[in-house]
Amino acid sequence: MFIFRLGNAFWDVFYGTFYQTAVPSNLLGRYVAVESLFITIARLIGLKLFGYLFDNYTLLIPISFLIIGITLKVIAHIPFITETKSKFMHKEKNA
Repeated sequence: MFIFRLGNAFWDVFYGTFYQTAVPSNLLGRYVAVESLFITIARLIGLKLFGYLFDNYTLLIPISFLIIGITLKVIAHIPFITETKSKFMHKEKNA
């Protein structure tokens, strides 16, 4: 659990920096509010789904869902990481 939270802390710093630079200042509050709403809804659905899976199936199925979810999250965030890295490298060359 410690390693997961440590990795999440690094991601939060990266993602916080990314959306603060990508979203205009006058829309930042609205963006964070809508993002928090979606995260809360997804968390509730996920808790309900995992509760159902753990109650009705063997341990293998919920763990499989967890591994698939983590893999999809990593794949979904790769474009953000490469875009930010290319912007950083472009700024470094122009400086």
